[in-house]
Amino acid sequence: MIAEISEKISSFILSNSDNSNKELKSIYKYGIEIFISSLLNIFLIFIIGFVTDTLIQSLWFLICFIPLRQFTGGWHANTYFKCNLIFCISYILIILFSFLFSHIENAYLIFILLLTGLLPVIILSPVENKNKKIKNRKKLKFLSTVLYIIFSITSLCFYFFYKEISFIILFTLLCVSIAVIAGRLSEVLQTFNRQS
Repeated sequence: MIAEISEKISSFILSNSDNSNKELKSIYKYGIEIFISSLLNIFLIFIIGFVTDTLIQSLWFLICFIPLRQFTGGWHANTYFKCNLIFCISYILIILFSFLFSHIENAYLIFILLLTGLLPVIILSPVENKNKKIKNRKKLKFLSTVLYIIFSITSLCFYFFYKEISFIILFTLLCVSIAVIAGRLSEVLQTFNRQS
């Protein structure tokens, strides 16, 4: 569905311009697909937030997830439906875990989990995607590490007065780290399969 809508929009844009380059059309189509899919993901998260009465948590999830994912990269689903489904399931699990863990009185636990999630970001990121080639690996690694540390400090600060937000941030960071690990494993498996 997203591909068909993007096809129509890109055809419309190019039909109203002097340029009918097929390569330009595929670039427009891909950009529009990503834009629509991203908007749909954000919309779905806010719908879940509204239904579960976690709108503030939804906002914090998106504030952490979107910029970190931009810099770290990671595993990507091969269809928009799978992407949207996995994104929503991840958020629902993050809500559940944050609710369960917010009743635990142990600041060391959050610190250990933050450090555990930081290691894959430092060691493995950024993870390249076939549609998004990495041009400046050192810069992206630095930015992803700095962002992770900023959100970690934010999570630790929230721990003392709004634990549920603290754990939303924490589990969002861990979710990004898992995507980084999965992305690297996927790269290794693809390389292994090509060599076999």
